Amino acid sequence: MDYVPVIITLIVLAFLPWLLFFVYYSKLKGEHLKLFVIAGAGWLVALILRFPILYGTSFILDLLTYYILAAILAGVFEESFRYILAKKLTLDERTNGEILSFGIGWGIFEVWVLHTSSLTTLLILILMNISIPGMPVIPPPEQLFISGMAGVVERWIAVSFHVIATLVITKALLNKNYLWIAIILHSVLDLIAVLSSFIELNIWLIELNLLITVMLIYILIHIGFKLNVIALFTKLEIPFKEV
Repeated sequence: MDYVPVIITLIVLAFLPWLLFFVYYSKLKGEHLKLFVIAGAGWLVALILRFPILYGTSFILDLLTYYILAAILAGVFEESFRYILAKKLTLDERTNGEILSFGIGWGIFEVWVLHTSSLTTLLILILMNISIPGMPVIPPPEQLFISGMAGVVERWIAVSFHVIATLVITKALLNKNYLWIAIILHSVLDLIAVLSSFIELNIWLIELNLLITVMLIYILIHIGFKLNVIALFTKLEIPFKEV
């Protein structure tokens, strides 16, 4: 097994399930594509807006405190900006399918920036035989694939969260208390991820923790807060307010 097919496979797999689902139900109709792209741009803007804080505090905070701050900022900035965009786009007046497209677009752009770009950089370094001082030793292709699949699974889980977070934010347009719920849920999920990494938990145990957390969030939103999560995926043409 060679590095090139391994890395390309990991890149494709990270996108594939959610992107295929998006293409299947949206038929790439204009309004769905528009919401998909706007949401993706929204994720990028939320990242850029918090970057000065992350950069500035990286020089003064210890690593654990910095990780905790980064997790909280992700929740605050992403959900706040998701709310602003949702209000501008009147997501509460749209169909479940359009809300779903917004959530998937937000998550897919995150995959592209965080996952695809890093693997693409790694591939370039390997092909050009570039070594960077302090960079960890690249494992053999077989081991890289196994560890890389954990990253792929994490991206699938992340998109799943962005879908449910978009549903919560859409509800926040009718009741602002849901904005705080989205911020808290996002921050908690990111805290679980960064703290698990900080204590050097097995990478697959980290993904299992994240999967269980997102599943519990889906159950909480559907049963506890009585937002129809099932309808979001099955009644795509129904307006949000009619569910």
